[in-house]
Amino acid sequence: MNRTTILSVVIALGSLALAVAMRPVEVAAVAFEDTGTPLFSGFSDPAQAAFLEVVGWDDTAARVTSFKVEQKAGRWVIPSHNDYPADGTERMGKAAASFIDVKKDVLRSERTEDHAVLGVEDPADANAKGRGQRITIKDQAGTVLVDVILGKKIEDKDGFRYVRLPDQKRVYASKIDVDISTNFADWIEKD
Repeated sequence: MNRTTILSVVIALGSLALAVAMRPVEVAAVAFEDTGTPLFSGFSDPAQAAFLEVVGWDDTAARVTSFKVEQKAGRWVIPSHNDYPADGTERMGKAAASFIDVKKDVLRSERTEDHAVLGVEDPADANAKGRGQRITIKDQAGTVLVDVILGKKIEDKDGFRYVRLPDQKRVYASKIDVDISTNFADWIEKD
């Protein structure tokens, strides 16, 4: 073999290695990897719920509002009203069931700058402009089953709302029908 042949083979092998290294590869879309997954994957039984807190913002009074219902010693009570007996079994079941099988349907934003516009800022944040409604549901042991900030309803998608998990920046559009009343009269036992 002469020197020219060897040089041609080396260049050909180098070109082949470069072509293989630069070939197109499929890259997973990391931003959308969790789209379609459950918002609360470990929560499937509404009977687990033993505590509910709804934190919101009252524009008229310009203050944070909080409503709690919990199960104490086997009965449902409203702690803010001196443990007044509550009709928690049916109401809590409906409230908890609202979050079962809710999915992260559409990723709408990953920017904290969008939280105010979408209404998913924490209502307890003193600097918030677009406060949502934070809902927390826990089991008897105090384990958090649901912790979410519900934002504005989406006008062009019936039954959808903006939702955000409090410790995350991502905002999703999720189909959710929340059946939670923060009206004291709705929770009191009629008998």
